[in-house]
Amino acid sequence: MGTRAGAVLAVALAAVGCGGVVEREPDRTTGFRQVSREAFDADGLTWPLTVDTAEVGCEGGGAVVVVEGTAYGITGAAQAAGVPALPEDLWADDSGIGHGVKVTVSDLISVAGC
Repeated sequence: MGTRAGAVLAVALAAVGCGGVVEREPDRTTGFRQVSREAFDADGLTWPLTVDTAEVGCEGGGAVVVVEGTAYGITGAAQAAGVPALPEDLWADDSGIGHGVKVTVSDLISVAGC
């Protein structure tokens, strides 16, 4: 693992604990790492997606989530760089609030480590 990848992984683990959010080390080519609903739940983090697994990383200076092979920007920086926004059907509703309010993506952004 390169120094940069090791530093990013260390920051991600420090930010979210070592309970399993990071399913594997970042891919050496893309820098993205697998994440899952199960691992987020185990660490007490909020899973914001309607699918059970995804990849997360940085692109265009912002956080990006990849679902079923398609990248979506979950920060303004990624979207400003041309990465399309996360579609409504992939972004979970916050059942505790209702009225179409979506679950926060802040834990996913933290794991991305951008």
